[in-house]
Amino acid sequence: MIASRIEQLISALQDTEFSLLALNPGALLTYLTGLDFHRMERPVVLWISADGKIAIALPSLEIAKLSLAPMDIKAFSYSDDPQTWQKAFQEAAKYLKSRQVVIGVEPNNLRLLEYRFLESAFPEARFHNADHILSP
Repeated sequence: MIASRIEQLISALQDTEFSLLALNPGALLTYLTGLDFHRMERPVVLWISADGKIAIALPSLEIAKLSLAPMDIKAFSYSDDPQTWQKAFQEAAKYLKSRQVVIGVEPNNLRLLEYRFLESAFPEARFHNADHILSP
């Protein structure tokens, strides 16, 4: 069931301007992946690309949760040292890179903390409300 949710979302993405979706911990991320992350002082962002790539930036202490995922997720983990956080986002951006990046977000769920890391990792990106394709 979860795999079909992701497939449907990727298909919907292909019919939009979005090249990526960026999701924070919350109900939608859990619904789509079966993974449960709580909001904390460390950033967690899951990306789903229109070409089917799925990646996540997360603290290394949370990486074991990915073994429960019913799909392949490329992990970019970081240590407790805040100086390592941006590097995980930069590496994820390289992995997910497309020519023109329009990133869909849940505007009522995206914190400034994650937004700043996204902005730095994808400096040429435009961020838009993706609620219209994210509603189950």
